Amino acid sequence: MEQVETRLRESVAETPTLKSPTSRSAELSSALGNLSLEPIRLAGSRDEQVKTVYKTYKANARYRDIFFLRTDISRFLREVDEAEQPISRIHALVEDARRHRGVTTELTDIPSVLQVRNRFLATVLILRCDYAILCDFITHHGKAATGENLHKFHLDLVLNRKDCENLVLESQSRQQPAQGVEGLLYWARFVALERGRSARLSDEDMDILVDRARNQLQSARHICNAYPGQTAGMPAEVYEAEKMLRDATFYAPVTNEEKAAVYAAMAQSFQGTGHWYYCVNGHPFTVGECGMPMETARCPQCGAVVGGTHHQPAAGVSQASDLEAEFGRPGR
Repeated sequence: MEQVETRLRESVAETPTLKSPTSRSAELSSALGNLSLEPIRLAGSRDEQVKTVYKTYKANARYRDIFFLRTDISRFLREVDEAEQPISRIHALVEDARRHRGVTTELTDIPSVLQVRNRFLATVLILRCDYAILCDFITHHGKAATGENLHKFHLDLVLNRKDCENLVLESQSRQQPAQGVEGLLYWARFVALERGRSARLSDEDMDILVDRARNQLQSARHICNAYPGQTAGMPAEVYEAEKMLRDATFYAPVTNEEKAAVYAAMAQSFQGTGHWYYCVNGHPFTVGECGMPMETARCPQCGAVVGGTHHQPAAGVSQASDLEAEFGRPGR
């Protein structure tokens, strides 16, 4: 299983072979010429979504390895299904013979002897695989060199969340807390992926869904606290999923004019003097009074350290001279 997870991580992260500028330019021109302005719709089952990605990229090697990996996981998942286990086949033969002899009582002890751990692990692996494919596809497909998206996406991931709910319910009945946390994590991650790209939900409905995702992550955190030995390392994943939902509110499309209005209002609202700064990830903040940092805090957008001590900015913090030039020092 560890080898399969390693392949999953490497298959998406592989860097393509460098090509000459002329070759890259020709490929870009060809790609731009073939781009459709129609939004790409990702809906239906996860298999159908992956097929859409495959059809879009079938002439490109970017997803070749991860598609092969997904096929291997799917095959393994079928092989470890309870119906394919020897005890299940024997049970089916016995039941068939009993029916032919007119015996109506049923054997009820079969579930207690089935081995479900491998199926759980394979179910989680293919869930991770599908999320990695969708996330990478949405992030990178159709992006211009400027970083601007050339494609819009219409997502309907209701069946993805249903798959997660089924995993959570079965994990509860089988006393598998780690797999339950996985189901809750990916329920929330699919919501974060669909946010701002939903094909059917209004903004109000999406806000309700995001609140549900936060509750799912809270449930995941409770499970981690109750079963620390079986969920080692998973609280960090819960934190990252919470961060995804939180950060999404800061990356909604905002025009330059709207940003300027926000910054100008911030500059006017501060009293006294001060300076503008950027955290290590480029998010702006201000330091009031003398404008030199005397304490540290956390950036509300990314969690990086902001501020500083003894008039020295924290590591990675830089002065936002461009904001000061455009909007003036806070309070002036």
